[in-house]
Amino acid sequence: MRITLDTNVLVSAFISKTGYSARVLDIALTLEDVELVLSEEIVREFVQVMSRGQRPTVKTVGLRWW
Repeated sequence: MRITLDTNVLVSAFISKTGYSARVLDIALTLEDVELVLSEEIVREFVQVMSRGQRPTVKTVGLRWW
């Protein structure tokens, strides 16, 4: 199964590692029959949002490209 996650879900998953968004991302990355598909626009927006002000940055959360 192929799924895509909205930028808001990705950002929420990295900010709150115990919330529902983090659970969804964890499932998407660990189940063998699930393929996470992200567009360049979603990745670009995610990096932009995570690089703002006082929120965790991409460098501090250790983003890995899937």
